[in-house]
Amino acid sequence: MWIRFRISGGFAGLQRACTIDTAGMNREEGQEWVDLVRASGLLSLPARERIGHAPPKAVDLRVIAITIQDESGSHQFGFDDLTLPSEAACLVERLQQHAVCDPLDT
Repeated sequence: MWIRFRISGGFAGLQRACTIDTAGMNREEGQEWVDLVRASGLLSLPARERIGHAPPKAVDLRVIAITIQDESGSHQFGFDDLTLPSEAACLVERLQQHAVCDPLDT
């Protein structure tokens, strides 16, 4: 499983990102990521619910982009602080722990 995570915006407008590739991990650590993705419920969301953003007046919200590639293909998701499904909060929190500053032009 491969996960690309990017979070940007918020009051400071920072952009942070990380890529997680379970193929390069020991079995236990890789399984933890697989379990987090499954528990997030993201892969079972209908297509119309995979992208959600609050009204334009909510300018200080963080924007979250996640791409998950697994044996069934590539899955893209986009949320902000208000539209992120609560079940995905643990996955996003863990991804944020691995995220580092990412230049805005990449």
